[in-house]
Amino acid sequence: MDKVFWMDLRARPGVSLENKFKRLVGKLDIPAIVKPGELVAIKVHVGEAGNLAYINHTYARLAAEAITQAGARPFLTDTNTLYSGGRHNAVAHSETAVRHGYFSGTTGVPFIVADGLRGLDYEDLPVTGRHFSTAKIGSALAQAGGLVVLSHFKGHCEMGFGGAVKNLGMGSAAVPGKLTLHSSSQPVQNSERCVACGDCVRACPRKAIQIISM
Repeated sequence: MDKVFWMDLRARPGVSLENKFKRLVGKLDIPAIVKPGELVAIKVHVGEAGNLAYINHTYARLAAEAITQAGARPFLTDTNTLYSGGRHNAVAHSETAVRHGYFSGTTGVPFIVADGLRGLDYEDLPVTGRHFSTAKIGSALAQAGGLVVLSHFKGHCEMGFGGAVKNLGMGSAAVPGKLTLHSSSQPVQNSERCVACGDCVRACPRKAIQIISM
């Protein structure tokens, strides 16, 4: 089995969280993982506006510094979201990233939206799986020479809690890829209970629901 290294979030004089994280990164032997000069993606989640449930940008900076010291060229990246919000396109996504400290002024490396302006910049890569034969991966992630993943645990109403698997499986997909992954999660009408009140029509942000009189 692989070794798992961890650090707690307790700090004391002379042993800061930053120093703990540096020691943790040192256990990874990054010079043996990355190649000098190659572009290395640091997959992050910059968080949603008004939400504090994301990894502090300081840890991204420390990871980037370790990769840079190994001779590679790191960058921070994530893909746009399928839903509308503060990360739905590259402009809004970059603004949210800056608001939460994920930009070159604080981390020393740029934040690049992996699937482009509207989430349509991707490579269709072959995969071996039960449901799909290809995966639409954001181009910046697909073309990177190396990958480091910084994940926080995130809850999902259908899948429970996910960490690195969620961060990569859904987080690396371009918008069309996310649409494919969500294709089985469609609302189903219960005709026996529906009273045609119209609440669903008013609540749908995409105006995708209609009530049709028969």
